[in-house]
Amino acid sequence: MAIVMIFGYIPYRSLMQTKGKRYVHHCFYHFGGCCTPLRSILAASVHRVADREQVNDSNIGAPVSEREEIAEMARSLEALLKKTKRLQELTVIDELTRVNNRRNFFELAEKEAKRAQRSQTSTATVMMLDIDHFKSINDTYGTDIGDSVLFETAQSCLRTIRAMDLFGRIGDEEFALVMPNTELEAGLAVAERIRKASEAQSLKDSNGNTVRATLSIGLTVADLAKVPFNTILKNADAALYLAKELGRNRVVVWDKPESGIMNDDATLMRGAYK
Repeated sequence: MAIVMIFGYIPYRSLMQTKGKRYVHHCFYHFGGCCTPLRSILAASVHRVADREQVNDSNIGAPVSEREEIAEMARSLEALLKKTKRLQELTVIDELTRVNNRRNFFELAEKEAKRAQRSQTSTATVMMLDIDHFKSINDTYGTDIGDSVLFETAQSCLRTIRAMDLFGRIGDEEFALVMPNTELEAGLAVAERIRKASEAQSLKDSNGNTVRATLSIGLTVADLAKVPFNTILKNADAALYLAKELGRNRVVVWDKPESGIMNDDATLMRGAYK
């Protein structure tokens, strides 16, 4: 509230003196329409200023330029909206890669699992993705190139998947993907497209050296309505581990037992694809 009052006190007062509280309230409702919580704050601000100044629709003050006042009010609102959007992004988006951060990814995944429990279509493909030899890339070319590799890899994945899919960065060089309503064949095709896209892209360091990065991917298919999401992700992570062991830059599928729950005696893997 304090921010709103500091940014906009002068235009509030002048506009209410010339046009009245009802008019100003209407303007603020319009400018704050894209953000309901902000609109509520602005409306409360108008009422508070009006009460403090004891103005009403019949009061007329000194002449002012209404156009300038409204423009100033719009600029203040625009700045506040940008700050609000920025703060909101910081809570859900990984700042470096511009994809879902770990917390938001798991929150969205849990929501998807609850949705699956109410739906007839609850089969999903879940992947764990890890950039190969990432520490070596950082050590050899520097953290700036490492950051660029993270960003380009994440954005390449985003371009490959659907808008409905859930993708996020959950570790330093580790990402996770949930593809709702997706069987093994379709999920495997997407995993291969992601892997090939990462393999094909390259960057240049400050000395003109070409930097390439590949992805290892562990994939599993499970019923989100029946198997806990953390268990599904552990299964995908087990497949990812084997992909690393088999030489990296490949997709490995975990072959789940009947229960869908990994155990020490189960044969976990059903093949490696490259």
